Amino acid sequence: NLLKETYCDFNDYLDLFANINPRLDKRLSIQSTYREAIGINKKYDVFAITLDQADSDGVRKGDYKMSNFREDKSKAHNCHAGFYFDWSQDDETDIAEMGVIFQRKGRRWGSWHVKVEPETQKIRPLTEFERIKLN
Repeated sequence: NLLKETYCDFNDYLDLFANINPRLDKRLSIQSTYREAIGINKKYDVFAITLDQADSDGVRKGDYKMSNFREDKSKAHNCHAGFYFDWSQDDETDIAEMGVIFQRKGRRWGSWHVKVEPETQKIRPLTEFERIKLN
């Protein structure tokens, strides 16, 4: 049913969440935290989004890959998809690019542009006029 309400849990960001086993080293703790979050998502039938930063090499080149994740690169193996959000607050147009870095299932979308509304902290699809103006 396409009209079913969908709930989403946004975490900013999951790497900073405390793990139930404080004795784990940082890499194992991050992986364990991701597995715990996936278990919670399944239990409550929700999906989650967490943020991460790309390393400076990925940002500088505008070439986002799983290897550009900060801290523990293996966190990409614990999530179902990775997307990039490329926007500079200095950009006068408030148009950002979003795209797929990797995706395990479903239709692959490539990349697309969105309008950023900083005052309301929302993003939205571009209007037809904004799409034409961008090209």
